[in-house]
Amino acid sequence: MITSCIASLLAVMTVNAQNWVNTSPQNKKVVLEEFTGIKCTFCPDGHKRANELKAANKGNVFLVNIHSGGYATPAAGEPDLRTTEGDAIDDASGLTGYPAGSINRFKSPRAEGRGNWSASANTVLAQSSPVNTYVKSFFDRKTRELTTEVEVYYTADGSANNKLTVMLTQDNILGPQTGGTTYYPENFVGDQYRHNHVLRDVLTPGGAWGETISETSKGSYIYKKYVTVLPEKIKNVPLTFFNLNVVAFVSESDNNNILTGAEASVEYDPTGAVDLSLTNKTVAPSGLCVDAFKPSVEVTNTSSETVTSFDMTINTNGVEKTESFSGSLAPGAKTTIEFNQTITPQGEYNVSVSGFKNINGGDFFDTDLSNDATTISGLGFQKNAFTYNKIGLNGTMDMHAGRLIKANDDYRLVGDRGKAGGSMLYYLHSSWGNSGKPGQLILGEADFTSMTDPIVSFYYAYSDGGLGGTAPVFDIEVSDNCGVGFDYVKMIECEETGQPADPQYLYAPTSNEFRQVTIDLSAYAGKKVLISIAGVPGSSGNALYLDEIEVGSASKIANVQTIDINGLKVYPNPANDVLNITLENKDEAKAVLLDMQGKVITDFNIVNGNGTLNTAAISEGIYLLNISCNEAISTVKVDIKH
Repeated sequence: MITSCIASLLAVMTVNAQNWVNTSPQNKKVVLEEFTGIKCTFCPDGHKRANELKAANKGNVFLVNIHSGGYATPAAGEPDLRTTEGDAIDDASGLTGYPAGSINRFKSPRAEGRGNWSASANTVLAQSSPVNTYVKSFFDRKTRELTTEVEVYYTADGSANNKLTVMLTQDNILGPQTGGTTYYPENFVGDQYRHNHVLRDVLTPGGAWGETISETSKGSYIYKKYVTVLPEKIKNVPLTFFNLNVVAFVSESDNNNILTGAEASVEYDPTGAVDLSLTNKTVAPSGLCVDAFKPSVEVTNTSSETVTSFDMTINTNGVEKTESFSGSLAPGAKTTIEFNQTITPQGEYNVSVSGFKNINGGDFFDTDLSNDATTISGLGFQKNAFTYNKIGLNGTMDMHAGRLIKANDDYRLVGDRGKAGGSMLYYLHSSWGNSGKPGQLILGEADFTSMTDPIVSFYYAYSDGGLGGTAPVFDIEVSDNCGVGFDYVKMIECEETGQPADPQYLYAPTSNEFRQVTIDLSAYAGKKVLISIAGVPGSSGNALYLDEIEVGSASKIANVQTIDINGLKVYPNPANDVLNITLENKDEAKAVLLDMQGKVITDFNIVNGNGTLNTAAISEGIYLLNISCNEAISTVKVDIKH
């Protein structure tokens, strides 16, 4: 508990002593204690539902967000929003998962799922309360003293051992939130999630459960005054005075049935309070093949003070820089700021701009975070980006690659389970509802103007997992007009490459299980193109993976194949009737011959370092020979000629 000084005065008086509290009988108010955490995927949906409940019952519903449990444990550098009192309330709530919430602690167990909060709140709001509560609070910016005054008045006889609890909460704490972009995207300021109603401390003596009210008979009036010296921070999170609230409530004994409550924003001397707002004014190039451009924003001073300086932050592809303004921005005035940073689109781009720091040298502060950020995002590709490129998909989007989601947004990068590192994972199970919906990856702009044999090559791994679904496919399309239109080139129907260790879990392919596909793009020789690879789930299945994409000249790609098996020889090449494979170390190995569409032609074993393939009956053409030995794998391009 952060309280360094508490002045508490108890008065049991006549009604004439009260100043603010209502003395007429009223229905109960709702206090929703929401159990949440920054790592909890579905918690943003709880935040949204709680805010909607509060908005629908203005002045009658008060929110306290308690960060507790494993989902609230921060990683290094993340805000720690946990409290000792919150942990105690969590432990007594009877919750079985997160998010959860307690409406006035009137049920057993007290915590319930977010789908029940509205109905429980309506039940409580319809009940009469024997007691009314009022709270107000003022923060002295010089002494950092928070003075909180509470009045309680009983309009009917209350039960014995009532408790008064006063909680300090804080809004607009910016930080990460798992699931935020999915379930509550409107709650972001730039790329930071707004954590609101966060429990920071309990101001009353008695810890989590407050202090005892000695007189609860009809007509009793209680006045309390708490003086608390607030630190600059609690744990690693600043206590921002203009974002603080107090919630006061009366309950029946420890941790039991909240009878009513009240809430107030903490008041303060408003000297230096301003409101600056950001609007995106960037003119981004149209089309998919674009030139570099600079972001710009418009800043409006909506306050009554003249602003002469401030700092903003711009984050471009993870690189953060500060941009400063110096001048004179009168009340109601606007100014446009162009940043020195250049955006060079190479796939998906996302630039966030946020303000406002160090306003007038730190003398002023911005009180409204909701209009302090803007995002500049899109999809574009650098002109003439490459003649050859290998895209590993190792957990992040590689340069010159981007996603253009058509209908399927359930495909994502994973940092493992790839042929080499990470890969792109497509969910196939029918429960995802993605049958026939393409998830598209765009590559480019590839410059084929100086080559005659362009190709695109990639690896995939796929498992139906025993579900009996139709196989997924990859659709390959090419655009030679910067995305105005795409030409259909090829459809690759996937074949199973392995099975999950447990059908209840996703297939996790080994490197050796990935199958290579190569598509001839010679029709686009001499051109500049964008290439689309779209994974399309079938009727059901387990998982599909895409990895190790290469674009460029067929001869170049053949030359860059990595031979990971020492002492491997494949001859003659071209082959007529027979193809020989030898391993210098006389190891055992497995060989698989595939055509350029990834279809298995044949497979055979290499015994004691020697293997022979009869090619007499195999059609002329270019094939890929995959050889796996222990943990190593090599791919050799084989030319069969008769």
